[in-house]
Amino acid sequence: LAGREDIRLYEAPALTLSLLLNPAPASDGELNPFSLPDVRRALQYLVNREFIAQEIYRGLALPMYIPAGPFDFDYLTAYDVVHEHGLTYDPAFARELVTRSMTGAGARLVDGRWHFNGRPLELKFIIRVEDARRDIGDLVRAELEKLGFAVDPSYDQFAAAISKVFSTDPKLLGWHLYTEGWGKSAAGRYDY
Repeated sequence: LAGREDIRLYEAPALTLSLLLNPAPASDGELNPFSLPDVRRALQYLVNREFIAQEIYRGLALPMYIPAGPFDFDYLTAYDVVHEHGLTYDPAFARELVTRSMTGAGARLVDGRWHFNGRPLELKFIIRVEDARRDIGDLVRAELEKLGFAVDPSYDQFAAAISKVFSTDPKLLGWHLYTEGWGKSAAGRYDY
């Protein structure tokens, strides 16, 4: 429709996607990598938002760095903070953060995979399948694997994913990451 002269298109935010991380501490003798702040922070540099916006969404999306997107009124209140951190796709820096944090917590890279207390670590990743979140989930999974994490993806539709993520105690570590999405109907002053 974009090329038709008899139709006028208005761009508006319709959907926001995010990676929900489970930061719950693991029980004694175990390690949840996302309980480590620098491992969580590393994901800011591991997700190639520009690729997602331009290739997966074919230019019809904008990168987001905080829960408020660039179309949200509230984004202006955090603009300076977001941009002073210089967040960009930088897998080498993400690797530095992860390596320093994981080794500091007692984990070791063995044959290219992270281990803790002599056992391999495995991240459980709930990936929604109804839309582009499947592609985004696979992209993030591949990046995590390059950093040495074994990732167990669970490809789920809405009901199963919601049940696994929001109906369980995070301390049980039934999941580590989730490709979350929220629909938007109109721009509002505050995102309640």
